[in-house]
Amino acid sequence: MADPSDINDVRLNTNEPSDEDYDNTVLSDFIDALGVAGASAKVWGLKAAKYADLVDVSEAGSSERFDQLWKKALAQEALWTARAAALVALPVGPKIKTIGRD
Repeated sequence: MADPSDINDVRLNTNEPSDEDYDNTVLSDFIDALGVAGASAKVWGLKAAKYADLVDVSEAGSSERFDQLWKKALAQEALWTARAAALVALPVGPKIKTIGRD
């Protein structure tokens, strides 16, 4: 089970302040499997899939560019995927050995 602060971080990263679309259990499962950055990428990918069918609308002199939602969600998915990959590639830290004298 993911830490509540990790769930909150994913909610902030993905602009999902409520559990209307993704409840804490779902986000916790994503975090456990993918980490915070990976879970954020997963949610953005799901949002992109939801937005994929939206089309631009023009009527009565106004227009809505709904395809921008899809493009921006894909861009956020790519950003969080890159962050997740960078976190995996980070070295853990220096290895320190204690030298003793006999």
